[in-house]
Amino acid sequence: MTSLKKSIILLLLLCFAMGNFAQSPKATLKIYWTDPMYEKIQRSNLNGSGVEDIVTGIADPRFIMYDYVDKIYFTHDEYIKRANMDGSDIETVLSGLTSPMGIAMDFEFGTPSRIFWTDNQDGTISSAYLDGSDVQVVISDLPEPFDLAIYGDEMYWSDEYFLSRAKLDGSNIEGLYGSGRPRGFVLGLWNQVIYWTDDLEDRIHMINLDGTGHEVLLEGRNNPKDIALDLYNEKIVWTEYGGGNIQHADYSAWNPVVMIPNLGTPLCVISYINPFGNSIDEIEVTGIFPNPASGSTTISYKLNRPEHVQLTILDNKGSILTRLVDQKQQPGNHQVTWDARDCPPGIYYYQFRIGSQSTTGKII
Repeated sequence: MTSLKKSIILLLLLCFAMGNFAQSPKATLKIYWTDPMYEKIQRSNLNGSGVEDIVTGIADPRFIMYDYVDKIYFTHDEYIKRANMDGSDIETVLSGLTSPMGIAMDFEFGTPSRIFWTDNQDGTISSAYLDGSDVQVVISDLPEPFDLAIYGDEMYWSDEYFLSRAKLDGSNIEGLYGSGRPRGFVLGLWNQVIYWTDDLEDRIHMINLDGTGHEVLLEGRNNPKDIALDLYNEKIVWTEYGGGNIQHADYSAWNPVVMIPNLGTPLCVISYINPFGNSIDEIEVTGIFPNPASGSTTISYKLNRPEHVQLTILDNKGSILTRLVDQKQQPGNHQVTWDARDCPPGIYYYQFRIGSQSTTGKII
């Protein structure tokens, strides 16, 4: 699946701007996947319960991503389309393509700006504006490119032989790994690794973002196709195309479990965590200063009773940048400073988590 894609990645918006913040209602925790055999896109809760069809009757659905606002984008047949998160209001973004596969999105100052996609038959990576205009071929002559993800000013992709990356303009192409047949992958930005599936050797792999430290996490899979991260439950989630199921395991891949059985041919999978709110009674955010941030910003909060608190900073794609707090704290007022000097201008999010509850806000 694609872009930070998958990447189970978290849909985060809202909360506060210019020093004012709003806390939110109940978080939406879902995974989405495509099923070419049954010609549908489905979703479920993160634990695999509540499976529902959201898009049906579409020829050869392949990859899916969301725009971190309120839309999913997906490739199928000769099309790139988008819809609401519940599958309603489908509209065509691009048509007449050859074989679009992986899809990812570039952001400018926190706002979606261009979509990128691979074309498996043309051997290209292309981009266009969100309305489908200004189509440009960025890289050509690739051996059947498959999945795609974007982080910062770089794109990552898999093809028939390699896991590679380049700048968004197609320059500085660099191969990261070249064995087996890399398929779907996801960037684990909090620990600077890439997880990917290999349907030739039926394995799940991991490697550092710089191409070092390769490790095989799981063997003996059944045609694994795509992988995502469930950051909320700290798990990897992958599709087994040959087994007709979706499985998950912890990050070290111990004890894989079938979480969704009896599917057709599940291909792409992403996770979606929309903390449009989920306010926590035990904690009150009392201030973010300065906001907009200038080099560093201090987050102040009040804890109403002893709790184990996690405070995490995420980028505009929901990827973890750093964890500021991860410990039991006593009731009362607390402060923590985030040093953002190495982060480019844009929109970031803080996320408090106590037990199974979370609340999120925006830092500019």
